[in-house]
Amino acid sequence: MADPASTVVSFGKYKGLTVAELLARDPGYADWLMGQRWLAERFAELHAAIQSRGAGNDDTPEHNQIQSQFLDVSFRTSLLYAVAKDAILYHQTRVFLDVQRYRQREVAKNQVPAERWHDHWKTRGGNEEWQRREQGWQEEEASRVAALAEAERELAALTAPEIATAVWFEHRGIDVLVGYNFWGQPPRLGETGSGAGHVAVEIKPSLGDDYPTVMRQMARLGATVLLIDAYAGTLPLSTVKAMFAANNQTLVTLQEVTNPPPHRSQ
Repeated sequence: MADPASTVVSFGKYKGLTVAELLARDPGYADWLMGQRWLAERFAELHAAIQSRGAGNDDTPEHNQIQSQFLDVSFRTSLLYAVAKDAILYHQTRVFLDVQRYRQREVAKNQVPAERWHDHWKTRGGNEEWQRREQGWQEEEASRVAALAEAERELAALTAPEIATAVWFEHRGIDVLVGYNFWGQPPRLGETGSGAGHVAVEIKPSLGDDYPTVMRQMARLGATVLLIDAYAGTLPLSTVKAMFAANNQTLVTLQEVTNPPPHRSQ
């Protein structure tokens, strides 16, 4: 099968460029092309190449079997900790501290006693107005005490938030996109920021000495993680992992995801 990245644009201002060159030079134009109905009708091969971001398709049973494991919440959570532990713990800590500060403010707010009317109205002879206001103060004080107790219980019970995940397949040519957040709601596609993010994963059942090509394909796609089942290259796997890391990419094995270290800190 020909490399989709080498598909040549045969029209327009980028005529003669390959898909790889087009994506590197003007990805916005590539996105515009994908929005044109005539592209798929008249240039099906080019349309497919741009859609996959030049990475091609891997529809082998081994690839699809690994991809299907991302439907398992525990599997994709384990992958997140395997490839982005520092980022996950950072987000988790940020959310925890934000909630903790909110709870502390609630406690402090309810520690301020309500205004008392005793002294002012006692000088008026303890009339009905004083009694009515005193009763209102007592009710307000009881409500404040209850709110303070509840806020203190919530603060004492506060723990690190659980991670929520979601998964999308074949998004913009990427095999798997795993989203996460710590706000109790399922992540939304493209959601980033405090307590939320995503990891773009490419799957390759077996990796050999073709890793430079894979790295280039991942760069074109914007993928940051390569998940493999087996390694058959000539260089040590640790060396290849270091080369991926130098490109801000992470190489992780299926074994590392399914059998994480027993005392992993979360």
